[in-house]
Amino acid sequence: MPSTFTVFFEDPYWVGVLEIAGPDGVRVRAARPYRPNPKRLARAAAREQAARPLSTAAQEALARSFAQAKTENRAAAKRRRAAEDERRRSRAREKAKARHRGR
Repeated sequence: MPSTFTVFFEDPYWVGVLEIAGPDGVRVRAARPYRPNPKRLARAAAREQAARPLSTAAQEALARSFAQAKTENRAAAKRRRAAEDERRRSRAREKAKARHRGR
């Protein structure tokens, strides 16, 4: 009995179809995709709704400006930390050289 197995993508699942040719004709058996748990779907929908509340254009503009200020502040703090670390390293190096100066 010749048979073919075909796999195709049916959003959001991959589906397999087995076709068996026999004396009675062609029999088709499809592998059905997994059914998602309805409770899991409800939780995912609730999470999605809670994560992205509706807001006005002014609120979105404020949020964007806060995010931009946050990234600028982080960059400035990183530069300050780097400058302070460099100052400490140079001071420690000067002290080490001063200790070894007379030898």
